[in-house]
Amino acid sequence: MDAMVLPMVTVARSNRSQLSQNVFERREKKYLMTPVQYTCFMQQVHEQFVEDEYPRSLILSIYYDTPDHRMIRRSSEKPLYKEKIRVRSYGEAGADDPVFVELKKKYRGVVYKRRLRCSRRAAECFLAGMPYEQAVTSFPMNDMLDDRSNAETGTSRLQDEALSARSCQIAHEITETRMRYGLIIPSMMIITDRVALHTRDDAIRITFDLEPQWRTSDLTFEQSFEGTPLLPEGETIMEIKCLDAYPLWLVHALNVSRLYPTACSKYERAFTQSQKIEDGRTWRCANEGDNR
Repeated sequence: MDAMVLPMVTVARSNRSQLSQNVFERREKKYLMTPVQYTCFMQQVHEQFVEDEYPRSLILSIYYDTPDHRMIRRSSEKPLYKEKIRVRSYGEAGADDPVFVELKKKYRGVVYKRRLRCSRRAAECFLAGMPYEQAVTSFPMNDMLDDRSNAETGTSRLQDEALSARSCQIAHEITETRMRYGLIIPSMMIITDRVALHTRDDAIRITFDLEPQWRTSDLTFEQSFEGTPLLPEGETIMEIKCLDAYPLWLVHALNVSRLYPTACSKYERAFTQSQKIEDGRTWRCANEGDNR
């Protein structure tokens, strides 16, 4: 997709990768911003942030839900506790390419995210009900990051990580969540071009999602990455992720830029849009039938 180009504000590079992490605990707040607000905000904070190792990436997320969308319907009710299951890829992913299976929980404003890395095919089989270890063993990853193998097991570094005790524990948590809902299936894909930064002490992470799109068909990581725009033209979603209170310099930058937190779950907003479109189709079909 042709992503919007934000005004450039230079920040330093970081040598730390977020891709190696699989457990997160933090508060997340979203802000809708215009290009003018982005420029103003970054002029205030650019000295505080450095780029991630992969500062810009195409993120593809397939959200899983029950056929009647119980998970997202409950989430839209703003309960104290809510959860989501998704599979995320950083760019196109073939059957044996690595993807992340993520369980995202939110309780009293704090987000707890667990994720594990396995092949796309293993992720699909796992969420369809196959035991995790069986799925990972049956459909190993194509280790593009490191082609060295374990001399004792003959497996790749990523494959050893996928079968580690920690990954298996995370898989158990995801399995428990999935079983509470019974059948879950691919429900929606969110497509976004993301810019990612973090503070030098890594206490605060900030992302900008440019021109996010959604679709409910062709839910695969191998099709063209186009969908329905999620936001009005020119708007961007900024997300600030940290565990503690904002420092004064960040509060000042938000105030100067006139940026205020807003409820902006991409999956929830996309689901609402999809339901309005479906309701409109139902209404048109009903009226066409009455006019025959």
